Amino acid sequence: GLVGSEMCIRDRAWPDGHVTGLRARGGFTVDFTWRNGALVEARIESKTGRPLHLHWDEQKLDQKTRANEVIVWRPTDISN
Repeated sequence: GLVGSEMCIRDRAWPDGHVTGLRARGGFTVDFTWRNGALVEARIESKTGRPLHLHWDEQKLDQKTRANEVIVWRPTDISN
């Protein structure tokens, strides 16, 4: 599944906020929080155990998952 949500929080009308329960391709549920237009944290739950492909700006995370596994990710957690 591919998760890439940066477009959602670039709008200056909502510089701070959070969303919960977004469904992503591949059987993932995503919650994320942002401040000043920047991602603070994303919580991704794998419903099916498929591989996760997360893209944020120039950062990418490719990770195997197990069914019902929760991954908490912050942009500083990985590098290019």
